[in-house]
Amino acid sequence: MMKLYAVSDGLTALRNRLPNMAGAVLDRTSIGFLIEEVEELRDQALRYEFEISRHRWNDLARREMLEHEDRVLEAAHRPGSNVTLFPTRPAPMNGAA
Repeated sequence: MMKLYAVSDGLTALRNRLPNMAGAVLDRTSIGFLIEEVEELRDQALRYEFEISRHRWNDLARREMLEHEDRVLEAAHRPGSNVTLFPTRPAPMNGAA
């Protein structure tokens, strides 16, 4: 499970380290570590974005489905409507389908 504040905590930690490096010259290894850290934070942010997007799409689809069902039921109960509900079939007593 993703830590809720992993991205903001990581960015804060990175920002807090940068002033200590003012005027410093970074070698290739240090730059490599810095790039890796930024890429990991980006990847975490993307995972959060995908998760949020999935939830939003599912919620929207659920809402649209309920709205559609409501419209069909309203039409079925409207006098003179050509929409009818299928009658239910009683379930078999022995449990067979």
